[in-house]
Amino acid sequence: MYITITPQKLGNNYSQSSADFVGYLEKENQGLKQGAMEHFFNQYDEGISADEVVKEIDGNGAKLKKTEPKFYSITVSPSKYELNRLQNNSEDLKRYTRELMKDYVETILKSVLTCSNCGHRKQEEMPTDACQFFYQCEQCKEILRPKEGDCCVFCSFGSKPCPPIQENKSCC
Repeated sequence: MYITITPQKLGNNYSQSSADFVGYLEKENQGLKQGAMEHFFNQYDEGISADEVVKEIDGNGAKLKKTEPKFYSITVSPSKYELNRLQNNSEDLKRYTRELMKDYVETILKSVLTCSNCGHRKQEEMPTDACQFFYQCEQCKEILRPKEGDCCVFCSFGSKPCPPIQENKSCC
């Protein structure tokens, strides 16, 4: 499988709306009967309208600068072997894509904490509903606390900041 992740640009500037890109994708359905059309989907729903896709994507950039991409195009290209296993079936491809989405989300929620006392490293899952103020190193038993200015131990000692900070939201 090959995956490419591309920030969407118009010339030298990042696109401020996903409407043109969504319209481009919708052209694939031109001339097809309703039952043969491929519609947008996400982890939970099928048949999402192009207007809803544009609304959700364009509404997701409150803290982004004009010099930052508002959205990315992710292209998943299954190998010949994977396509044969999926039998080139649209529903199988959707299930496959949803599994990729789940795997991706799981990686966002994981961070490797490094103990500032002994250097021990351990991958931990980050909470999504609260900040973690304390973490006990399993090797030296040191209690880690956030550094001044950080909201949690993941922001201070993790390989990735906590989910709210990753999403440019305020934390705690």
